[in-house]
Amino acid sequence: MVSLLCMPAAYAEEASEVGVSADSRVPLNLSIENIVVAEASTDDEEIKTEEVEKLTLDFETPQVKVRAKRYHEIGPLPGLALTKEEIPSNVQSISAKQIKDSRALSLTDLFNTQLQGVTVNDYQGNPFQMDVQYRGFTAGPQIGSPQGLSVFMDGIRVNEPFGDVVNWDMIPMNAIAGVDLFPGSNPIFGLNTLGGAFSLKTKDGFNFTDFDAEILAGSFGRKQLQIENGWNNGKIAAFGAATLFIEDGWRDDSPSEVNQFFGKVSYRSDKLDLHFSSLIVDTELVGNGLIPSEEYADDPTRVFTSPDTTSNRLQQFQLSAAFQVNDTFSITGQVYRRNSKRHAESADVYTDHEEQKALRNLDEGEEYTCLFETTNDYNLPDYYVYDLPGGDIFGLVASMDFSNPEFVKVFNFLTAASLDDALATLDPSSFNAELPDYYVAAALDQFQSNQNLINYIFNNSTDTIYGPVLAAYGEVTSYSNGSPSYAYQPQTSLTALKNATNDPFAVLLTGAIEFNYFTADGVQHILIIKPPTNADECIGDADVSPAQNLGTPYLDGNNHYSYVDGADNSVTAPGIVDGTPTAVFTDSQINQVTDGASIQFNWNTDKHKFMVGASVDRPTAEYITTQQLGLL
Repeated sequence: MVSLLCMPAAYAEEASEVGVSADSRVPLNLSIENIVVAEASTDDEEIKTEEVEKLTLDFETPQVKVRAKRYHEIGPLPGLALTKEEIPSNVQSISAKQIKDSRALSLTDLFNTQLQGVTVNDYQGNPFQMDVQYRGFTAGPQIGSPQGLSVFMDGIRVNEPFGDVVNWDMIPMNAIAGVDLFPGSNPIFGLNTLGGAFSLKTKDGFNFTDFDAEILAGSFGRKQLQIENGWNNGKIAAFGAATLFIEDGWRDDSPSEVNQFFGKVSYRSDKLDLHFSSLIVDTELVGNGLIPSEEYADDPTRVFTSPDTTSNRLQQFQLSAAFQVNDTFSITGQVYRRNSKRHAESADVYTDHEEQKALRNLDEGEEYTCLFETTNDYNLPDYYVYDLPGGDIFGLVASMDFSNPEFVKVFNFLTAASLDDALATLDPSSFNAELPDYYVAAALDQFQSNQNLINYIFNNSTDTIYGPVLAAYGEVTSYSNGSPSYAYQPQTSLTALKNATNDPFAVLLTGAIEFNYFTADGVQHILIIKPPTNADECIGDADVSPAQNLGTPYLDGNNHYSYVDGADNSVTAPGIVDGTPTAVFTDSQINQVTDGASIQFNWNTDKHKFMVGASVDRPTAEYITTQQLGLL
């Protein structure tokens, strides 16, 4: 008997699925209603259709094994024929269709929406510069972040040699055929695979032959063109994909441009698969970083520091092959070169003057600090020592006794035409004359620890940073004529001398009250200190009044208040101290070249899979950085 039966379509699909084996002894119960008898006859007689209507068939089929070549597998390199179901971990996958349907702008955006446990950190404010975080580890472009995720593209490790960073802007989304995420630490994926590994497979002309183009346009000047096409004739195939992206950015000074091109040519025979691919990327990204929440509330489009640009250039070439030796043994391998260049420019500028309380800026040429010459051994303002027996300058002047040599001496000093003429009446040896050790110690203590009025108020003798401060005035003694035995009080008194550039009397009187010491013979040694060299420009601490107020002082390195040139300038001022840099510009260049090769021997039997592989990567990196200080 010769019969031709047509099996129901549902079962036919199940049995012919690639890579699936039919269960042995599958029971079939077929009746005339679900089969078609094309021809039925016996040697003896012809069977009529009416006689077959009640005929039932009850039999079992033998086990049939079906094996087909699998071209797409998970893992960095093909050949082991592993499926997700054969790996004892939660491997997550994204197909090319899911990528297209997601409408994601970047790979990081795709992972954030399609993979469980994956989050992103948009610290730069740029969709192509986000960090991917998974299981506590990071894969992103920021050098110094805790990188612990490996990323492979067709078996090429795309983590850069310098910093192990991942530049997501260098991977074109429309060239990706699928993504697999392997959780956990796995030495198969190389060094620093602590949290997991991403394995990306690219498209080829054998499996993707449709022409596809997509145009995107939106707010803030955002425009994107994605185009791809594939072709094959059964043995040779070609595939190309390009992405062009440009935007002005929704924040100030934040334009970006991304240009990506991927191409692959392939050859396939019964036993050999051969692919040559190239990836060319040129991007200009601006990510100006985060801003304080107060500034964001005031204006969300504001940037804190600008510019912060990153230019990435990539040329990647790969030759890969897979050779099927027999049904159970195959060899896969690849060689590649990856040449990436990263140029980054950033600027940090201090512009936060809103909280400063200055009532006015310094006028052009005006200075706050009064400057004094010092050529003596004590590092004190230069001085002349005027010896006055008895220590009573007021009584001596009031006596008008020209027969007294001391009166004549002081009279000649006070009536000189100028301060220089007055100083010329003194003994030249009195200039920067030797001082007693105790007096020098007190003078230096006062001069160094009490540099301005605020320090004098807040830093007294109990100050724990400067240490105990010696008193500005000594005790009254039997030989000091009812006055302190010494005095060195620089606060207000020194800078007040700026008003005495041509006033010998004021200079002498200031010394007699604030800068002097007595010796046991009752002589008062008055220090006549020359006025500041910038007396016409400086303000100092002598005339700080509401009209002169330059605002509250800033804190120095010891957390002490200090007045300096340009104290607290207003919002429009260039900086805190005239001449002090308020900006830093950083220019960094990283050149990285990686040459690599890998080979894998795969055994696939009915019950076991076994692989032996080797990989060699030779990375080189050159890092150049320069910094410039700016006065803005």
